[in-house]
Amino acid sequence: MDEQLNKWTARFASSKMEAAFQHAKQAGDYLNNLRALMLAIPIFAAYALLDFLMIEDPEPAIRYRLSACAISAVLLLALRRPALAKHQEAISCLIMAVMSSTLFFILHTRATIDHNYYVGLVQGGVFVCFLLRVGFVSAVAVLSWFLLGFAAAFGERIQTSEVAAQLLILCTMFLISGFGNYLLQRYRRSDFLKSRTIEQQNTQLKLLLDDVRKDNTRKIAAINTLVHFVKTPLHQINGFSEILVRSSGPEGDSVTAQERAESAKYIKNATASLSSSVNKLLAYHRLDEIERQHDIAETSLDDGLSDFVDLLDTDIKTNVEGPAGEIKTIPVALKTALDSLAAYFSEPKRQVSKLKIISTAADGGDVTITIEDNGAPLSSEEFLEEIKPLTKIDNYLSGGGSEMPMSLRTVARAVELMRGELAHTPTPNGNSFSLRLSDYPATLSDDQATAA
Repeated sequence: MDEQLNKWTARFASSKMEAAFQHAKQAGDYLNNLRALMLAIPIFAAYALLDFLMIEDPEPAIRYRLSACAISAVLLLALRRPALAKHQEAISCLIMAVMSSTLFFILHTRATIDHNYYVGLVQGGVFVCFLLRVGFVSAVAVLSWFLLGFAAAFGERIQTSEVAAQLLILCTMFLISGFGNYLLQRYRRSDFLKSRTIEQQNTQLKLLLDDVRKDNTRKIAAINTLVHFVKTPLHQINGFSEILVRSSGPEGDSVTAQERAESAKYIKNATASLSSSVNKLLAYHRLDEIERQHDIAETSLDDGLSDFVDLLDTDIKTNVEGPAGEIKTIPVALKTALDSLAAYFSEPKRQVSKLKIISTAADGGDVTITIEDNGAPLSSEEFLEEIKPLTKIDNYLSGGGSEMPMSLRTVARAVELMRGELAHTPTPNGNSFSLRLSDYPATLSDDQATAA
């Protein structure tokens, strides 16, 4: 609907689309009209020589012509001011009106019209319609000024056959020039739509290319991380499996029952560690699909926090203060964040036995969930390292152990998708984690969806 053209004005039916077109062509039209008028004014002034040769008393005509050129030059210089440059189309038409008044003066003051000065108006019509960059409505206004001025210049002589013939020629020439300008304006807007479509397609292709590059970077990061943290449990499984295999062979008597039991226990633990690492990595990378889908819905934070408490280790005591309420967010991302956070607090190395959960609503519908624990203190440097995206890890071999530190990393990534922020503050008795969650609008606009 926005791309339809008004058949009478050759402008977009949508004012928004027309404004976009005018903005896109403003700089080019300004330079074109500036250069065209800089050439036209001196040429028009040079016609004073023709006045001198063809008119018996040329002084008034020459004086009027040069005065009109001086006024036009002042208007042209005014176009160089930024405040007036945006009105370049109207000022360009005004300059043509001022210069054409010279011909009206000459035709009005002369007794005869045998030198065909009306041809200057024909040249002016061609100049306005095809050399200047003005809209169809502006061109019609200038051509109408030419016709009315020509007719008014003769007064009672308008009824003579010669004047009528020249007026008819002007009408036909202006109709042709005006129709040419009409087609040109339609073509320019059609070309603008094509350029706009190409630009949008290029933007989409760039986004797709960026997404492919990010996807490739994430896959490489996942592979590097997986290779590092999978090596240890695989070595454990392989080594202790050898012990069990030997225990069933001819030399099996040399392996005690306790050694076989410990080997089986190590294999079980290594398998659980491997499974945990892979599941954490998959949970992190599933967020990429969530980011693309961007499904937003009204979500109860109270229900989410209730599920979060249920996932905690049974030895952890919790105290929940304040209703969290509801926000419009990405439900899957919220669940992933809370599930990963519950897994983080339940890790044995965290030594958490108490949690205090405080929900605070802010202006604009945003909600901040603060979780205080009594676990092992986490320094600011350690926190920043644990929430660093996989794609920004400098050395994948810098970590130790067989467990992949993915819990806080996944929480930070999920909160980022929800337009929120994960923050950490050390406390005298442990740590304070803050999740700020933003309330989405009811629906995303096209620009918001593209930005997301």
